[in-house]
Amino acid sequence: MALRRQNDELDTRVKTGEAKITTIENSLSSAQTEIRKITELNDKLQKEKQHMMSSKQKVEAEMDMTKERIRKLELEIEKVKQENNTLQENEQKARQVHKEEENKISRFERELKEAKAEIGELKKALQQADEESKELFESAMRANAQSDEMNQYETTEITEVKVKELRDKHKLDLRKLENDKDDLERRLHLMEDEQSEKQHAVHRLETEIDELKVQYQLETDRLKAEMASAEIKYQSELDDEKDRHNRDVESLTVTAEELQNKISLMQKMLEEAKNRENILQQEVVDSEEKYDILSKEMQKLRDEMEMTRMDTDKDMEKWKTDAYKAQTEIKTVESANETLRSQLSAASERAVSLNSTINEQNVKIRELNTQLRRLEEELAGTKAAFTAQESDLENTTTKLHSVEEQNAVFQVENNKLRTELEAITRQADTLKNTNEFNESEMERLKKKVMQLTASGKGQNEEIEKCRNERDQLDRSCREKTKELEQLKEANKTLESKVGRARLELQEISTKLIAVETDRAALRGEAEKLTKEVNLVKEQLQKKSEDFHAALDDVANAHRTSEDGRVNALHELEARKFEVGDLKSRLENSEQRLAMLQQEYVSVDKERDTLKDSMRRFQSIINRSMIIEESVDVSTIESHLQKLISRVDTLEKEKNEYRDSLDRIKNRSSTSEITVEKRESTYRAFEGRLVDAEDGRRKAELKLASAKEVIKSQEETLKQLDEEKRNLKSKITAFELEARGKDAQIRHLNEMLKAVQVELENSQNDSRALREREEQWETSRIHLEQRVSSDDGESRVKVLMATFEAERQNLSESLKKLTSELQASENKNADLKDDAERLRRDLLKAERVEVELRRNLEDQTRITRENQQLRDQLGHAQSDLANANGRKQQLEGELAAVRAELRDQKQYLHDAANRTAELQRQLQDTSSEKSRLSDRIAGLEKTIGTLRSKEAELRGQISVDANERKTLLAELEEMRRRTAQMENEKRTVSEKMDETNRVCVSLTKKIEILEAEKHSAELLIHDTASQRAEIERSLSAMERENKELNKNCAQLQQQIAQLEMDNGDRLIALTNKQKEEHDKFVQAVKAEKIQVTLTIKLHYLFHVSCRRRNGRALTSPQSALSSYYTVPSQQHISRNIGYRASSTTWPNEGTARESYTYRAATTSDVLSRASGVSDAFEAGSSRVVPTLERSEGGTFSLLQRHNIRIWDIFIPKW
Repeated sequence: MALRRQNDELDTRVKTGEAKITTIENSLSSAQTEIRKITELNDKLQKEKQHMMSSKQKVEAEMDMTKERIRKLELEIEKVKQENNTLQENEQKARQVHKEEENKISRFERELKEAKAEIGELKKALQQADEESKELFESAMRANAQSDEMNQYETTEITEVKVKELRDKHKLDLRKLENDKDDLERRLHLMEDEQSEKQHAVHRLETEIDELKVQYQLETDRLKAEMASAEIKYQSELDDEKDRHNRDVESLTVTAEELQNKISLMQKMLEEAKNRENILQQEVVDSEEKYDILSKEMQKLRDEMEMTRMDTDKDMEKWKTDAYKAQTEIKTVESANETLRSQLSAASERAVSLNSTINEQNVKIRELNTQLRRLEEELAGTKAAFTAQESDLENTTTKLHSVEEQNAVFQVENNKLRTELEAITRQADTLKNTNEFNESEMERLKKKVMQLTASGKGQNEEIEKCRNERDQLDRSCREKTKELEQLKEANKTLESKVGRARLELQEISTKLIAVETDRAALRGEAEKLTKEVNLVKEQLQKKSEDFHAALDDVANAHRTSEDGRVNALHELEARKFEVGDLKSRLENSEQRLAMLQQEYVSVDKERDTLKDSMRRFQSIINRSMIIEESVDVSTIESHLQKLISRVDTLEKEKNEYRDSLDRIKNRSSTSEITVEKRESTYRAFEGRLVDAEDGRRKAELKLASAKEVIKSQEETLKQLDEEKRNLKSKITAFELEARGKDAQIRHLNEMLKAVQVELENSQNDSRALREREEQWETSRIHLEQRVSSDDGESRVKVLMATFEAERQNLSESLKKLTSELQASENKNADLKDDAERLRRDLLKAERVEVELRRNLEDQTRITRENQQLRDQLGHAQSDLANANGRKQQLEGELAAVRAELRDQKQYLHDAANRTAELQRQLQDTSSEKSRLSDRIAGLEKTIGTLRSKEAELRGQISVDANERKTLLAELEEMRRRTAQMENEKRTVSEKMDETNRVCVSLTKKIEILEAEKHSAELLIHDTASQRAEIERSLSAMERENKELNKNCAQLQQQIAQLEMDNGDRLIALTNKQKEEHDKFVQAVKAEKIQVTLTIKLHYLFHVSCRRRNGRALTSPQSALSSYYTVPSQQHISRNIGYRASSTTWPNEGTARESYTYRAATTSDVLSRASGVSDAFEAGSSRVVPTLERSEGGTFSLLQRHNIRIWDIFIPKW
């Protein structure tokens, strides 16, 4: 009973532990889902951040590119300025050089004149010298002729010397003059060459100046022509730009409204995300707290498991001690049997006592069998618990796989949402860029207007001062080229805007297609879910069948039912998670539909703007209408002056109307294109609506069929509820009966305990009687030795009489005990039959309970599925109703749009006719008045309109600037929010890391638990093998007991015959045998005491070793891994001495019997003890009890169980 209670407590603990483990797994799965959601949000936010950063980088790159362009243009402007400055400086230098060269030329001319004068003077001096030399020579000749002959020689010599000197001087002078002449001639040649070169340079410069003059004149003429053409183009471009600007302003207003709506939506989404993040943070904190609690509970469970292991170890030790006690009792019973056999040879009363002791042994054996059966039931319960745990593990693995698939689906949806968010952010960035470009273009246009006004005023002055203002003209030309490039860029931007609008329309169409695909995907997912539900049902059916096959006992049935409940709860939670996921998907689809509705509203706004434009056009045309009134002849002269004044206004209005017509034509062409596109989209949408109606009809049919099915299921559910109530009442009745039968079983167990106590008392009485017999025998032996033969015979007779009286008393008491034992056995048999019947009833009740619980689970699942189908049908009906409403709205809008298109076409046709009539009238009136005055008036009016438009544009620019400021403020707020989100992402990533670590630790713990489970399975396997071996040994003992009973019966018959034949001889022989038996018993007792002492020493040694190993070892596989029993061959191979006592009778027909007893010496006992230790190492576990029988009817009971049965319960260490 105590073991059963302990087993029940352990089962309850195991169940609670499993429930806690399941709750932990559920919390872990929920935490993992939350963590995955957080990771998905982190991924979204990171992608948004990356997109923002990439857009920021793109904007910065574009800004850098624009800055670089501006810098390059500034560098080019500076280079042009530098070139102009260099040209001017070169011109000034050339002029200075020219002046210097002219001064040099005049100076050289003066020098030439002076050299020529010097040459003339030198020539004159030479002529004078020649003349003087001639005169001197003639005078000398005259002097020579007149002087004397004495002085002739001297005078001749003197004259010759002087002449020579003069000639030498003259030659030197001539040489000098010739050298000077050569030098002067060289100088003249050089000067002439330089003069010619300078003249060539002057001619070249003059030609270049002339060419530059011609080029500048041509350029001035060309610039004047270009200015005139540029003015004309500028006016036309201004008109076109005004129209485009108005269109852009309207589109910008529409886009600004859309952006404001999108920004509001994004803000709402951000607020929702923040709220979700807060909720998730709170859930993470809760999950952490739960995890701490669960970790504590897991530690408690581990402690409890360790305690249960310790308790099981203690229980096993107790069982071992009980088994050892039982073995000792069996040994004592065997010794008692041997003593009774010796007494049966003396008296028949002792044979009766032997029968009683044999019955007691049978009772004990039955009790041991019952205990073994209980142990088997407990082992079966543990096995069932392990199988339940394995099934739970399989369920958890399947749940993990399903959760992973759901996570994959969520990741796909998150990727879709991320792509949509990226597209929205791109649109926002493009719109911001367009706003910035428009602002820059407005500023440029303002600058252009100012520059053009200044250039228009200063054109007359520039024409008069072309030569002095060449640089200004160059600059103005360059600025105009830049402005033309800017205008081209503006055209490109406008074209890009048109392309973007087209892309937006395409995106809207793609979004509609995506919504349809999402719906199809949702339908596919619903089908997949139904398939999964069917698969889960099949799996559950298979598992339930396996589970019912494993259910054999009452406890196992209860446990399995509780496990089924836990699994059902898990599945319910999984279904709840799936329902939540489906709800979130439906919400996402509804949000997408809301976005599409907003886009549709924006399209309606564009349509309204087109309507307003058409109405304005109608108002303009109505204003331009001329009311044809009847005119009298007398009022013609008065009307002529009015007509003259009106012609001017009409011509002005004609120009305005022409401009407006061009604009309206452009707008009508664009509007027709957009209308055609929208008509195509509307037609496609109508087709989709038709398909939706078909689907709605099909869904209605399915709804009707589903409603019928639901009604039938509701009826079946009601019936099942009634059956469930009846079954519950039956179950309670069965439980009450089971409790009553348990009480009866307990009472019977108590009765059995009382009977066991009585049996023990009877055994004690028999022992006391044996002691008295031994005392009588000893006293008889002493009396025989002391007293003579005559006195001895008389006393022996007295003693025999007393002995016979005592024998009769003992036989009577044995008969009473046998009768009581038979009555108790009959009671025990009856109680066993009742217990078996109760067990069968309980098994039937448990099976009925399991079937009912299955039915209940199936019914609850069916009801939940029906509720889900009802919800889905309700959603489908609401979707169909919304689709019908939208279809009706779209049909009305299509009809209105078609009517408006017809009206617009009629208005355009009427306007064309009216414009034709007005053109004719204007042609008739314009021929009467000069065109110059009309042009002047038109120009003045256009200037006024331009000024008014400029004022309007300035107001719009101020409004755009204010909007830009607000947008910048919103951008700053968004940046702040993104920074906050990044911080939150970091915190979430840290928490994710922590949760991952926790998951790793939990997986490790689960692996440890699995290892412990494996070790427990090994222990169970070992205990089962040991139990089989114990059963074998007990079966052998039962066989030996049966053979002993047979032999006892034969002995009783032989004793009766021997007593009838020769009583006196038998008494003498029995006395001798008693003496020998007493000696043998004393020797056996001494040897038994020695053996028990040795065995106790070995047992204590092994117990101490086991405790040490239990303390040292930490793994659960070390405890009680295997058991060992000594093989029989060791005892067979031992040198064992036998003592034999035999009795022989010469009578014929009597059998010769020999009783052999085996007694081992102390050395043999020690060798057996060593054999036990050797057997520990050998590892075999067999017990083969032997029974030796001789050919002549002899049998020998070998006293070998003193060691072998004991060896069964000694563990192998």
